[in-house]
Amino acid sequence: KISVNFVPHLIPATRGELVSVYAVLKKDIDPIKVLKKHYENDSFIRIREKPVDIKSTAGTHFCDIFASKNGNALFVNSAIDNLLRGASSQALVCANLMCGFDEGMGIPTISYVP
Repeated sequence: KISVNFVPHLIPATRGELVSVYAVLKKDIDPIKVLKKHYENDSFIRIREKPVDIKSTAGTHFCDIFASKNGNALFVNSAIDNLLRGASSQALVCANLMCGFDEGMGIPTISYVP
């Protein structure tokens, strides 16, 4: 059983989603190392060495992720541009993968507005 606290942050911004996740680790791991290995072949995920913010992902299709631990307490922080990396882009990525295309096909053509 895993107990996770998921905390989306409400902020006064026109775009961007910032999320914090808290969990208790059962094993001693290096969270950055684990994330880098897990996402090493994902072109839209960037693992960061410092906490992330929505400025770093604004106008991009990236999901930036940071993780740290204090003893067995794990903290994960992620940011996306929800207007570019939200549900519509995810639908396109899923359709691409289901059809055997590169996951990023057509993604750069989605416009950056507002």
